[in-house]
Amino acid sequence: MTTHQTTDRDRVVLAKYLHEAHGKEQQLETALKSQIALAQRPGFEHALHEHLMVTQDQIVALEQRLYELDDLIEHRPPGLAAAEAVVGLVGTVANKSLAIAKAPLLALRGTSQPDNELRTLRDCYWNEAEEIAHYRVIETLAEQVGDHETAELARKHRAEEEAMQTTLEGLLPSLVREVVATESDAASAA
Repeated sequence: MTTHQTTDRDRVVLAKYLHEAHGKEQQLETALKSQIALAQRPGFEHALHEHLMVTQDQIVALEQRLYELDDLIEHRPPGLAAAEAVVGLVGTVANKSLAIAKAPLLALRGTSQPDNELRTLRDCYWNEAEEIAHYRVIETLAEQVGDHETAELARKHRAEEEAMQTTLEGLLPSLVREVVATESDAASAA
């Protein structure tokens, strides 16, 4: 079986997907801070705090891997570095702006505190699924082009996202019961 030698073009393609994952992590770092401020359920708040630390570590690891890949690219086409820098900056600003813009809406969208937390939990679950998809793509791409370091990083990050999604699944039943009870009480009082 022949092993694929990772080329400069492979590294550029990998960097593109790593930049997207990095932008998503930065967006979620901002979102998690808002969600923590609104969370009242101790188990949920703790899970969000823990995942914020994981997210911050992932951001640093992605930045490190992007830096390493950049150092490995020997024959960069003219203008590519500038284009990558602009795309990275625009993505970072857009992702953080989106998370900041959503923050005030989080507090206003539910009919009760438990309903609000359930909606936040649902959003967190969805975000974890998106991150899992990012890392699955990066892992598969890295394996196909023979970049074992990037594949391992993506596997590690994917496992961390899957663990958070499992934690969220565990919190879901009791929170749904609380929403049902709260909404039923509110309907009875009306």
